[in-house]
Amino acid sequence: GTIAIDASYNVTSITDEGGTGLYTVTWDRDFASVAYAVVMTCGETAAASPDIFATETSDSRAAGSCLMQVISSGGAQVDPVILFVIACGAQ
Repeated sequence: GTIAIDASYNVTSITDEGGTGLYTVTWDRDFASVAYAVVMTCGETAAASPDIFATETSDSRAAGSCLMQVISSGGAQVDPVILFVIACGAQ
């Protein structure tokens, strides 16, 4: 399906990176550096697989964006029904 922002709270866009379970979140106001905390969680997939988790990809963080992936307990990337992202740091 099409991804959409429900409530932006400093998120300017979410980009589906073309692969299953890969998304870039772009901040409306950049952080002062890459030294900010990101917490992600997600709902189940359309296939009702509850054993999934969201994480940043290694070395993907920039002051203005973050690349994240959603992975099943078996290690495969999957698309979640809903994804939540919280980022905290100096701006």
